[in-house]
Amino acid sequence: NAQYIYETVEFNDLTESVPDFCFSGCKNITNLIMHRAPSIIGDYAFSRCSDFKGILIRYSSVLDDSWWINLMSIGLFAFEHTLISGTLFVPKTLISMSDGAFSECFFLTDVNLRYATQLTRIPNQAFWNCYRVRRVSLPESITSVGHRAFAACQSLRTVDLNSAAMSVSLGSDAFSGCTNFIGFSKPIEIAECGANCFLGDSSFQQNLWNQVIDPEASWCGGMEVIPESCFSNTNFLSIKFASPDNGGPTEVERLAFNGCASLSSIDMTDFDSLPNWHGTSIFSNVHPTGIIYVSQSILVNGEIPSEWTASFMKWGIRFDASPVTHANWTL
Repeated sequence: NAQYIYETVEFNDLTESVPDFCFSGCKNITNLIMHRAPSIIGDYAFSRCSDFKGILIRYSSVLDDSWWINLMSIGLFAFEHTLISGTLFVPKTLISMSDGAFSECFFLTDVNLRYATQLTRIPNQAFWNCYRVRRVSLPESITSVGHRAFAACQSLRTVDLNSAAMSVSLGSDAFSGCTNFIGFSKPIEIAECGANCFLGDSSFQQNLWNQVIDPEASWCGGMEVIPESCFSNTNFLSIKFASPDNGGPTEVERLAFNGCASLSSIDMTDFDSLPNWHGTSIFSNVHPTGIIYVSQSILVNGEIPSEWTASFMKWGIRFDASPVTHANWTL
């Protein structure tokens, strides 16, 4: 239990790994000195080491803080609730990162994964509650973002993407509680999306993304199912739905857009009939005087079918042309 007494611990051999549970719960340790940059950080290696600031590499009499240069694997909750701070730079050597790897690292401000092109998944709770993280950069190799991966990252503004039209699956609550999150830097295709994915992201609005980052971009959906509460309490202004025949959703679950108080227009001109969405209160608590744009092909004997007016009781219905050149969201 000497680790509870000493603030700095040094490995005197040439080991290139930190074993599972090696310093887990050692509250006083601030640094580990190694003689080679580690390639493997084991499960819970520094978990709950609340004063731990990082690994230092000894080169003769010089200590270097570039400990991450040869990293290949980061274990379960390896750096959970530590004092690792500033920018986290993950190198191209990284192959795997496990659940909760950097959760509750309250002093991280930026996460740069751009060069970790062998990494295909951001694991569950990887950066959960890292509430000072402002920016995340992802490589084009990422195909999925896990459950609560960036949840409660309240300062997160943007996720920078290396490539446009990336196809990514998002787990439940992946970005929930990111109250300052604006959106992605480039169009992204969401292949699958879990419940509550963007729940409570009150700054999340595509028009701001269009104005600031790429004025010609539309957000590309590709989602077959929009799950429960997925976009609840976000700040959308307008949405364009593609029909299922053109890659739009076949199902929208309950409360999917509940509380989107700024949502004032929905473009459904791609539909010939009301979609068979089974969710209830899909658009509850949205803007009270919104407009839905539809195609004249929905008319029956020259009249708007009752199921359309019942679904959008308080909204006006207009035909064909929408004033929005680039819809805030294309789903």
